[in-house]
Amino acid sequence: MLDRDSIKKEFEAIRESGIYDISDRHLFSIWSLAVFHYQSDFSEPTINEIYDKTYRLLQDGDPGDFCLDGFHYDEDLRKLYLYQTKWPDSETKQSTVGNADDVANALTFLYNHLMEGIELNNEPRELAVRCLKEVIEDNGQIELCGVIGSKWNNNHLKRVEHSIPHKLKNITEVKLYGLKEISHFLSNQKKDLKGVNVLFKFYEGTKDPILHYPDQGVKGIGESVVIMLSGLGLASITKEHEDRL
Repeated sequence: MLDRDSIKKEFEAIRESGIYDISDRHLFSIWSLAVFHYQSDFSEPTINEIYDKTYRLLQDGDPGDFCLDGFHYDEDLRKLYLYQTKWPDSETKQSTVGNADDVANALTFLYNHLMEGIELNNEPRELAVRCLKEVIEDNGQIELCGVIGSKWNNNHLKRVEHSIPHKLKNITEVKLYGLKEISHFLSNQKKDLKGVNVLFKFYEGTKDPILHYPDQGVKGIGESVVIMLSGLGLASITKEHEDRL
């Protein structure tokens, strides 16, 4: 079972990536995106990318973040993930009504900015608004995520769902993650990463389309195979199987 001590150790890995002066509550937002969308990669390039989609959402000179703590946009799937995260002082503390309302407002405030054409003067937040606009216009999907470093009250899922703007209800799914649910997600992710076998089609007449190399003595790498295939073929199987490849 995932606990807050193990998460805090990973906070330190994030700090070692070059982010030293951010509180745990803001690091939790960065950590959440790394876990849910980057296979828990805490390397400097990844953390810098996530930083732009989390901490930089804070308005310059404004302590408020309009409840949006992070976002991730899958352009291929036309799916926008919106995050509201909370890092309470105890892992036994249960979510409050206010926590549930903040999750709902992460979408509501963003939608209001889009509808009212509010000038935000914040590049990451403007990008989130543009992504929401694209999702709506292209009949995409929204996943509204509440992530808490403790546990959610069972009644709060319905509260968040009830608060979704009417025009977005059909394209929005709400997911609430506490420590238990995050553990379950990570467990399933490890199962998915066991891999999947795919039948490749090669160009006829290509010289040495399959190259097999025995173990070269490199730590962490055993036998390897190099194949040649089209970019379109690779894109197709990647979209279907994703990280299991």
